[in-house]
Amino acid sequence: MKPSIGIVVDGSCCPNPGAMEWQGVCLASGKKLFRYGPIRNGTNNVAEFLAIVHALSISDILTIYTDSSTAMAWVRNGEGKAPATASETVKDLVRRANVKLQTLNDSYRRLRYWDKIRWGENPADFGRK
Repeated sequence: MKPSIGIVVDGSCCPNPGAMEWQGVCLASGKKLFRYGPIRNGTNNVAEFLAIVHALSISDILTIYTDSSTAMAWVRNGEGKAPATASETVKDLVRRANVKLQTLNDSYRRLRYWDKIRWGENPADFGRK
């Protein structure tokens, strides 16, 4: 059964590496809750990670859905990784997100994988595939 409550997030980077952005959508209403970017010299994995941390930061009870297993692993491990080629802005955003994760304690327990095969495309998807 497709989830109907929570926040679904997605990140995009075009090209990868390149201009990255991320957004979050409320599953119940379909309303966009946030959108950030584009920011130069980022990567898709970093955008996905920042989307998750952004969603976790605005809600302390809702389940967060993502289709990025890499970003989920970074959140579970408590640390995202900016590549050496990332801009200073991107590196700073990742540093700040890592600090924020430390204040969110076990928030990673609210993370769930968005199953595209069973539920269709992620509602927060940028549609650039």
